[in-house]
Amino acid sequence: MRRQPAKRGFTLIELMIALAIIAILAAISIPRFMVARYRAYLSACLVNERNIATALESYRNDNRVYPPVMTTLVQANMGGDINKLPTCPSAPSVSYVYEASVDGEAFTVSCPGYHHYQLSGHLAGFPQYSATGGLKE
Repeated sequence: MRRQPAKRGFTLIELMIALAIIAILAAISIPRFMVARYRAYLSACLVNERNIATALESYRNDNRVYPPVMTTLVQANMGGDINKLPTCPSAPSVSYVYEASVDGEAFTVSCPGYHHYQLSGHLAGFPQYSATGGLKE
């Protein structure tokens, strides 16, 4: 009488060990991916602030003062090539905060987004761009 060869396959223990290894690797990598995503948001925010500052400087070159409100750049098409004011990438419904001095000689653009919650070491209202100090993270 012939014996049938036993079927070869993975045991339950081997499958559980493989799943445990995958779970450990996922637990290690997911937080790192989240930090990378937040850093990308911050980089996009810095680029947006520089673009707004460039449009403000263009407006100042034409009018000798900074605009009283930032929406003037889009309404009058006075800010160079800016067609729409950007919003913070980490909070798309939040627009940048613009403050102009009373005499129109200085400005500050800040981001009220959620960078201070997402990345350690960032305060609320930062990054900022000012006419006199440039970019502050």
